Amino acid sequence: MQKSDNIKDELSEILFLKNPKIFVIEWLPFDSNQLRELNKKLDIEKSSSKTLLTGLIDSDPDSPSFLTEGKYTKVTVKDYDINNYVNLEAIIDLPEEEGIVQIEEMAVFISKLGFIIYSLDLREINGKNSFMSLDKLSRVIADLSQDSSQVIDSLLTEFQRNFIKIIFGNPMYRPKTILIVGEDINKKFEDVKDYLDGEDCEIEISQIIGEGFRAHSIDGSIYFIGNRGAILVPKEFTEEMEYYSIYNGIKEGITIFIDSFMSRVWELYDQTNEIQELVNMAVKGNTDALNKVQEEITILTSTISVLGQVKEFLHDSCEQLTNNFDSLSTFSFFEIEKGLETIRNRVKESTKVIKGLLTELEGKRDHINTLSEMQIRKMNKAMTQNTKSMNQVLQANTRTSEAIDMIELILAGSIILEIVAFAIGEISSDQTIYNSIVNKIPLARDQIANLILFIFSIFAWVALVVYLRISKSRMEKKALRDFIITLNINRKIDMNNLEAFLEGKEIVMKQVEYESGNVLHTYIWDTSDIKELNLETISIVCNKSTGLLLSLELETSDMNIDQEEKVNEIMEIFKRNGILE
Repeated sequence: MQKSDNIKDELSEILFLKNPKIFVIEWLPFDSNQLRELNKKLDIEKSSSKTLLTGLIDSDPDSPSFLTEGKYTKVTVKDYDINNYVNLEAIIDLPEEEGIVQIEEMAVFISKLGFIIYSLDLREINGKNSFMSLDKLSRVIADLSQDSSQVIDSLLTEFQRNFIKIIFGNPMYRPKTILIVGEDINKKFEDVKDYLDGEDCEIEISQIIGEGFRAHSIDGSIYFIGNRGAILVPKEFTEEMEYYSIYNGIKEGITIFIDSFMSRVWELYDQTNEIQELVNMAVKGNTDALNKVQEEITILTSTISVLGQVKEFLHDSCEQLTNNFDSLSTFSFFEIEKGLETIRNRVKESTKVIKGLLTELEGKRDHINTLSEMQIRKMNKAMTQNTKSMNQVLQANTRTSEAIDMIELILAGSIILEIVAFAIGEISSDQTIYNSIVNKIPLARDQIANLILFIFSIFAWVALVVYLRISKSRMEKKALRDFIITLNINRKIDMNNLEAFLEGKEIVMKQVEYESGNVLHTYIWDTSDIKELNLETISIVCNKSTGLLLSLELETSDMNIDQEEKVNEIMEIFKRNGILE
């Protein structure tokens, strides 16, 4: 790596390393499946020597060109075992600020156990190519740490990117372990504790490997071991030294990842307090809070599920790293075995923390479900009272209507008689049957005709009454069918089981709406053929994004239906079919 920059500020440079070699080490969720996917992306089995990669998405895939604004990585495969590791050489082409010239060629080693090692030789900073100050090295390392994130981002699967984003938030600036190996150091003390002077020397070392570092001097070699990395100045950088220093970097890399992992877990615990506040608002009757808390619990549970998967990756990696490590007393100052055992215990203990968080969320979910059911019962009771009041009004209306019907029927008869009278004219008293009976006179032709007209009038009256009755009955049935029971549910459902349930129904309408990032599905199906339900149709509205059943609507022609019983009956059907959780 060569770097010339436009840094103009004056630095107080105390410590310099000769020909430093830099290793940046991190741990990310990996296994054989992820590694094979990476090998496919690199076309290893096709013997492709070089590949250009970027983490950007092609917005115009049909175009023969792809503009990256200089953000790409040229990768050359140097060595690989398709199921265990891949060793790459990466040339990074990233835009720099004006006046900065930077050439980065780094080796990248990726293991199925999750550790990733980026390494390079620092050849020059501002024209200096031998002894380089720790102050300027710290700036180069900060830049290198970000660039290495850019390199690996283009190689990861979306599955892994999702893990990293959830844990680190901004994955480009995630912390990594630093290992610097120098051939010599400009300032040497007889007692290495003099580097811990609380002033310039200690500050320069701390800004690279972290505060509270340990200093060791063994056979003329100097080692600084910190919680963010190590600076080594050995007499000879042997393969054995490289093995233990890299293993120490892997140990610290996993520790950094676990720290970020647990920070995310504690952050989720803090979010449960916000959920509790929403629960308290829901208890007071805030329906908006009731809807929101269901969604928040679903999102939080999903995030915890992802963390549980990451924990499994950590567990498998730690077990294999511990089993593969060969201890040697010469390098016991690295405390690798102790660190690996600590990591194993932390991963093991995180299981209890995650389970506890899930248990707490389940408790809150049950509480919310109980509140939802209580709300439904209250609404059912209110609706039952409303129905009773409505029935009383209807009964009063019915009595009034019946009286009006009697008047209408009498008037209908009067109208018939008036029509007959108008058609044949007035009838005199001597033309009536009554006159013949009283005076014992035989029936004449006029009297017989009047009798027939009277009988005809009676039949016409009866026919008109029947017609009016039938017409009114039909209109009442049509009006009664529009009696609808509507309830807000807000319960978690299984969308797959719902769709399977609806496959056997006669769907009257299916509607999809997009509202503020939510996908609302409305289903209406006919149930008139199921006599025991005594319903015409059932309508539901559900949010596919959150998996919530928002509302239930029942259409019936029975005004005396027990609403609470009918709603419970439908909910029981949903439970039997695995729709309600």
